[in-house]
Amino acid sequence: EDTELAIELLDKQIDDVRAEIDEAGPISSLPKVALDRVGELTAELTHLNEANAAFERTAELKNQLKVMKRRCDSEKMDSFSQIESRINKEIEELNNRAVGPDKTSPLLEIKNPKSYNFIVPKDGGAGSKNRAVFLFDITLLAQTALPLVVHDSVGLKQIEDKNTVGLLNAYAGSTKQVFVAIDKAESYFASGETPEVIKDNTVLELSEGNELFGWSWNTN
Repeated sequence: EDTELAIELLDKQIDDVRAEIDEAGPISSLPKVALDRVGELTAELTHLNEANAAFERTAELKNQLKVMKRRCDSEKMDSFSQIESRINKEIEELNNRAVGPDKTSPLLEIKNPKSYNFIVPKDGGAGSKNRAVFLFDITLLAQTALPLVVHDSVGLKQIEDKNTVGLLNAYAGSTKQVFVAIDKAESYFASGETPEVIKDNTVLELSEGNELFGWSWNTN
């Protein structure tokens, strides 16, 4: 608006100077200062017109950018909605097989391109949260290029014993590599027997006298 006002004022000044030129007669009789002033005003007018056009083009591009960003976010959410549905479906199937349909299945909710929730509805316990992580990782193994997953015994200790065995059976069905550290494998059943899924998939077993490097590093 300021630029347009300046252009209007310059147009008026140019008209005034041109009126003076017309009154002065032939161009050869005009004083040099009048000719110089006309040139200056014309150059300034050209500059302001160009600046105004650039401003309008910038505003147009900003509007186009906003429209494109909204379209991009919309298309992302369409894609995320499909991903969310696919993940939740597989997690629910795994949950029903591993721990039974009576246990609430974890749920992934993608709110927008920069925000998501991963919860166990109606259950905020540590055991359920760790179960959710295990199920989510198994799902990612199946649905993405993720080549392997590693879990320490700390997470397993928070989960009910029978549910842990169910999760390990789910992992045993994966075609990807899975590394799980397990403490006291014989404690999962009341009988003291090690679950078959652990027996069948044990690669390395450590115990007193059978340390990883042949000795215990934390003794004097």
